[in-house]
Amino acid sequence: MIRLLRNGKARWGPIPLPFVVRRWVERRRWNKAPGRLVRLLPSQVTEAQFRGWMSEVEPITAELRENFSKATWAPGTVQGDTAAYDRGPILYALVRALGARSVVETGVASGSSSRYILEALRRNGGGGRLCSIDLPDGTGIPQGRTVGWQVPENLRENWTLTLGDAKVELPKLLEGLKEIDLFFHDSDHSEEHMTFEFTQVWSHLRDGGVLGSDDVYWNQAWERFLGPRGRPEVLVGGMGFTSKGRSPPATAHGSS
Repeated sequence: MIRLLRNGKARWGPIPLPFVVRRWVERRRWNKAPGRLVRLLPSQVTEAQFRGWMSEVEPITAELRENFSKATWAPGTVQGDTAAYDRGPILYALVRALGARSVVETGVASGSSSRYILEALRRNGGGGRLCSIDLPDGTGIPQGRTVGWQVPENLRENWTLTLGDAKVELPKLLEGLKEIDLFFHDSDHSEEHMTFEFTQVWSHLRDGGVLGSDDVYWNQAWERFLGPRGRPEVLVGGMGFTSKGRSPPATAHGSS
């Protein structure tokens, strides 16, 4: 990340570049992301496996796009969750690579990311659970729909959705789960709230588990959290990922 000075205030974010250059940089970043992400994972997980898992979800992405295209949106609202088409395949591949059984996310909206995670848990053999927390504000949700509407009924058996403030709900949830494999933040992006979530989750993340966050450039929470812990990070598409050490090699599920 690069420190920028705007109106005399220190901010963090990518270097402002012409659109064509930014697009070229981001494409290179996305192309290298699988190779970088596998360094956070058990040593037997290969880049080829990770790319294979990411490609498995192309039918899901097409279905999500179609669902959004048919929805009715209020004037001036965000139409769809286009960011999920980027982060979804990565979250799916991480769940597959970790052989995850317990995943937590904050921020659900239409539930696109939840859909990818739940499908990965199903393909890992079933029995895993995604616990999601959302404080609805209408963002990314079409008219007549509710939080998580993109999650089909056949995946809801392994999904716990809690509506409320993560400051209240997350500590209670983690206490009940004890240990988790993967956490992804996409709720309130204030520095104070992001720091709260990262700190709460870290002590419950298993050895070898992965911590992820969307929009890590919005403030210094991500950098300040990782700094004293000395953990490696992977930055791609505005997202940040890190791992809590490495556990003994786990079984990586093959493509199906």
